[in-house]
Amino acid sequence: MDKLRKDYYAILHVPKESTFDQIRERYYFLAKLFHIDKGRFSSPEEKAIAEYILKQVNEAYSVLSKTDKREQYDDEIFQKVAEPVIEKPKISLSTNCILFGTLVEGDQKSSIFYVNNEGGKAKEFDIRWENGDPSWGEWKAKPYKKNVLFPTEVTVSVNTTGAKIGTKLKKLLVIVDGKAYPIDITFSVRPLAPPPPKPIPPSEIVISATKIDFGDLEKGMSKVETFVIKNNGGPVISWNVDWDGYKPDWAKLIIEPNPTNTLPIKVSVCVNTDTIPFGAKMGKIKVTVDGKVYPVEIALSIKPPPPPPPPPPDLIYATKIDFGDLEKGSRKISVFVITNNGGPIKNYKVDWDGYKPDWADLIIEPDPTNVFPIKVSVCVNTDTIPFGAKMGKIKVTVD
Repeated sequence: MDKLRKDYYAILHVPKESTFDQIRERYYFLAKLFHIDKGRFSSPEEKAIAEYILKQVNEAYSVLSKTDKREQYDDEIFQKVAEPVIEKPKISLSTNCILFGTLVEGDQKSSIFYVNNEGGKAKEFDIRWENGDPSWGEWKAKPYKKNVLFPTEVTVSVNTTGAKIGTKLKKLLVIVDGKAYPIDITFSVRPLAPPPPKPIPPSEIVISATKIDFGDLEKGMSKVETFVIKNNGGPVISWNVDWDGYKPDWAKLIIEPNPTNTLPIKVSVCVNTDTIPFGAKMGKIKVTVDGKVYPVEIALSIKPPPPPPPPPPDLIYATKIDFGDLEKGSRKISVFVITNNGGPIKNYKVDWDGYKPDWADLIIEPDPTNVFPIKVSVCVNTDTIPFGAKMGKIKVTVD
């Protein structure tokens, strides 16, 4: 057969000795791989390439799956070497499409195909890109193309650095004795994936006080204590400050958030003891940051009021004792009692105030408990005193 036929074995990627089952298995694999309804191809360019490849696969299978067609094809392709005179080269390519798939911008990738000649000797051999060289691809042949030696190994390399995003489709032409054998080179370029986000450090909550002790408070007092909630780590999504369970009626919370409604925040605990009974009181505040709870304890004690001060002493006693006119050599006793109708007395003293007369004595008879009332006897003896009026003063000292 003079007209060169396509290498259907190369299209299906099977050797020419393959059995029917091997050919069928390979066909189903390729048909499923390039079927556009499978969702592997997103852009119109990729779908067009897949449809082209699938058309080639279907054509190859329609020939190689039928015994009579395959025998006729094999006779045309492989047995013509037995003809007595080989006038023209019979060129075949190991593949007619190189699909590099989807590449990231900046990727480099290579693929190899082979140029074979099972016919006569070729005079001229060349490889070039159709319609000019692309900026993203190059090829190398081994052995050097001018030697016209077969098989020839051709390496196609693509470099997507600087290439535009999208699908690329370019034909590389293998030209033997003026006849071109095209091979499709195709791939898609997608942009670089954005760098992974930097890991977000966890929050690091610091509370200035985990317990607030108001100490002993008197009834009717008000007092305010504050604590601050800070974050020394990563960002906080949510926070809340409230009582943990029971809300005491003797305290309230005042929360002063940051203007951006984030940490740090200031929490004031206001206590008023007007209506609460005496004794120890406890409460607990629950600080919740991103689901984690930080407790703050509140403690205080209400002490009873001090007893009223005792009343001052209220002494009652005679403030003057007049013995009247006494004769020389006479003796007389006068008694007065000091009583206390007021508060308690710690110390007392009864004595002469300044001058102690030699004509009088004091006899003090205290209560058995050494407290008031006390009896004071003033004893006068006129034996040795001259005539005339006599005066003396007693001093009662209390506390």
